[in-house]
Amino acid sequence: RETRTGLSSQESKAELELFKSSLKKTEDELAKIKDTCRHNPNQQELAEIIESQIVFLNDPIFRAKVVERIQLNFESANLALSTAVSSLYEEFQNIPDPYFRERADHLLDIGKRLETNLSDVSEQNQDLNSILPESCILVAKEITPSEMITLDKSKITGIATDYGGKTGHMAIIARNFGIPTIVGLKNITS
Repeated sequence: RETRTGLSSQESKAELELFKSSLKKTEDELAKIKDTCRHNPNQQELAEIIESQIVFLNDPIFRAKVVERIQLNFESANLALSTAVSSLYEEFQNIPDPYFRERADHLLDIGKRLETNLSDVSEQNQDLNSILPESCILVAKEITPSEMITLDKSKITGIATDYGGKTGHMAIIARNFGIPTIVGLKNITS
């Protein structure tokens, strides 16, 4: 999708409806992941992580930041979303407490899901599990908690990421599955 500013009033209304639709689709996806985890006694903690993401998604401050940018700045939904997520992520990164600072991964996860649902491009939803080789070390800029939950952990022997912290939910999920993980390497993907 094209990121734009200077939208007409009518275009702005359409972008607002697109954002609302993306919110609904994203909440439905997260609820489905949560339900899958809830049915497995070993994944109750994962269900709680996804529940906390649903809470973030429904946060009125988060939603208001995006809506305000669409309505007052006449920005496209994806530009408004990207700007709002970046702003909130930066705020979280400036929190002195590392526990709360590392919850910023939720914002990125939610932002990614919303962005995918805004663009509604089917190839973006390609199943990563179908291309993961057996016994691989997964190297990535970041892996969000919901991505980590849906990955086929039997194929992953290790994880290294540029971003993240040892108390971040992605790292916690990996540890729960006994996957050695190194996070916050800054330039492992370079």
